[in-house]
Amino acid sequence: MQTLKLKYQTDTASLELIKEYMRQYSSCLHFYYNRVLEQPELNTFNQLKRLRQNYVLNNVELLDIYLKQCAQSEAIQLVKTGHKKVIFGGKKNFYQRLKGNISNEEWQLKKLSPIYSIGSGCHPCFGGNQKFQIEDSLNSVIFKPKRAKQFHIELELTNKLKGKRLNLLKQLFLRQQERSIAITYKLDLNYVYISFDEKELSTFKEQPKIKNRVLAVDMNPNYVGWSIVDWLSEAEYKVIETGIYNLKLIQDKDYALKKLKLPSTSKERKYISNKRNYETTQIGKNLISKAIHYKVEIVAIEKLTMEANDRKKGKSYNKLTNNQWLRQTLEWALEKRCNIYKIKFIKVLPEYSSQIGNIIFRETGYADPILSSIEIGRRSYEFYGQYKTKERTIKKNIVRPDFDLFNNSIKISLEEMKGEVNKLNSWNDIFKWIKNSKIGYRVPLGREGPESFRFFKTESSLITQAA
Repeated sequence: MQTLKLKYQTDTASLELIKEYMRQYSSCLHFYYNRVLEQPELNTFNQLKRLRQNYVLNNVELLDIYLKQCAQSEAIQLVKTGHKKVIFGGKKNFYQRLKGNISNEEWQLKKLSPIYSIGSGCHPCFGGNQKFQIEDSLNSVIFKPKRAKQFHIELELTNKLKGKRLNLLKQLFLRQQERSIAITYKLDLNYVYISFDEKELSTFKEQPKIKNRVLAVDMNPNYVGWSIVDWLSEAEYKVIETGIYNLKLIQDKDYALKKLKLPSTSKERKYISNKRNYETTQIGKNLISKAIHYKVEIVAIEKLTMEANDRKKGKSYNKLTNNQWLRQTLEWALEKRCNIYKIKFIKVLPEYSSQIGNIIFRETGYADPILSSIEIGRRSYEFYGQYKTKERTIKKNIVRPDFDLFNNSIKISLEEMKGEVNKLNSWNDIFKWIKNSKIGYRVPLGREGPESFRFFKTESSLITQAA
């Protein structure tokens, strides 16, 4: 999904009424969210059925059935995506309220959730959405919460709404008139968010792909490893190109500023935060450029669903993994561009990818992030062939590769790591040995260090190690 975030303005009376709609919508969302948490194991269909049949809400007379259903769907999405401890209004604002740094009125305002209206693609009576429409002039959006009630939301046409963004708005308007695209909206007191499936607007002419050529990405807070590999079979492959993006310089710079006791709101640390976000997005763009150049069939990543928690490795490590690791930013950048350029995007299970990659592909001589990415590529190749195209026999080798097929590579790697080859005859044996012996199984980065790699700014701290 791609989203346009557009600032708007309207008259005071309309803004107050929009705030009341937000208050009632938030009340529904929070209530439904807590109900979904009571039985999170239910699938979406049964959750919706349960919420609609069992609960009647009072004091939400402004909301019709459709907006209530949107609140139900959003509540289910929040739980299904792993957000099991949501603090509506934000954790930071919650603690600010506890300390008395913000008033109760400010806290209640921050707790308001945007009005959410799910798109209706091919409905004969609605152009993309039941409650919102882009107007002919492209300067405003109509919000129609009820048949006899509507708001004209004037968009602030700044320089940012020129070029590509304005062209997207024009295309959305035309598809809205044709009733051929679903457009989802969110509305708060400052912005309207217009979301759509980027595949629907893509004008990119699909190019021929090389079968079983996979670009795989191993995502980590400091290093992002990638590889492009042609897979001939589970154990036969040809490496086309590899590399490592190094974000550690950015993380180290932020840590150094923190040691100087500069707050996260300081100009210097805000710059680092923006820089981290910018570089992560550029990694996604650069990887898809490589995928297009090499005619890649599949882009693969790990399916990571990590929650923020204490990992028992110190505050710095927790901050790195919980706050500074922009894995979702990179994932979205990759998935969005795969949709636009019609490249298959696959997420695979992450269990033991680093251990297996560092053992069965160790003889290639690449560093740990690249070896892990090759294993992720192997998993996507097997998954796609077994379950999507069904060209390969289904067997339990996606997460754990066939031990016998890689027996020779495993022996060579274990000898290098000083492992007792004759006693380690299964993946369970190897995983247990690595855990108990605390062996350093990861192949380190080369001594020569990564070479410089720049995007658009000469002061960019993003670097890559070429194979």
